[in-house]
Amino acid sequence: MKLSDYLILNQIAPASFAKQVGLRSRSSIHRYIRGQRIPTREMMILIEAATGGAVTAADFARRPQADNDNDPAYPWSRNWQREMRCCDHAFRQMLREKPEWDTLSPPVRRAVNILGNRVQMDASERQFRLDGRPADARDLVRQANKFLRLHGLDLIKYPGVDDGN
Repeated sequence: MKLSDYLILNQIAPASFAKQVGLRSRSSIHRYIRGQRIPTREMMILIEAATGGAVTAADFARRPQADNDNDPAYPWSRNWQREMRCCDHAFRQMLREKPEWDTLSPPVRRAVNILGNRVQMDASERQFRLDGRPADARDLVRQANKFLRLHGLDLIKYPGVDDGN
């Protein structure tokens, strides 16, 4: 098992693990994780003992040096914290925004209000139903305009809908 996997699975920070194996600094542990440094024979024995044999010398086979820009985001890293802040901010922003379905244009909203329970909005299919039949926004406006015309009220202006004159 890779050292990074062991630390993540056991929720151990590199600084804590460094103390367990007798290192003063966590930077050596970070270098081992990234493949920038191979532990000495003595350190490998200490790491194997500290992990209960889960991480062995064979797990430190020479790997190419990692590029710092492409470092994986480990839970203890700044990259991880930055990613989590970014994701958290984007998620909160998304929750604040109205879904597209809720942002009907004023003419369509007025038609829906006039037609009342004759209109069902199927959000999963993103379509309207008028009297149980599939309808588009123009159909809603046409039906609402019939009602408005009958009662002598101002018609709803909407692209593609004739005003009846």
